[in-house]
Amino acid sequence: MGLLWLTILILSVVSAIFAWINFPREGRFNKLAISLFLANGLLNIFWSYLVLRRNLVLPQFFEALAFDAAAIGLIILIWPLTRLAFILLWPYAVWIAFAVFMAFRVLFF
Repeated sequence: MGLLWLTILILSVVSAIFAWINFPREGRFNKLAISLFLANGLLNIFWSYLVLRRNLVLPQFFEALAFDAAAIGLIILIWPLTRLAFILLWPYAVWIAFAVFMAFRVLFF
């Protein structure tokens, strides 16, 4: 599991670098993109806290939904700028969706 997360986070950082290179330097778009990258980082930290430290499945489920929405929003936002950054973020969003699915399974089955 650790190697998988490490790979996903490396892909995310490389995606952020490619996106940063292609971002317009000023304007609302740049602020939104930076905000979404930061939100994803904070949501990742909070999700880890809920799952690994507190073992709270219900809050983790809702937090992971927000986490995945932020990741997908970021993917949609950077798609027109750089296809490589867009592609590199897909494993991240898929893994978060898997976390949502697993939390759903634990909660309702």
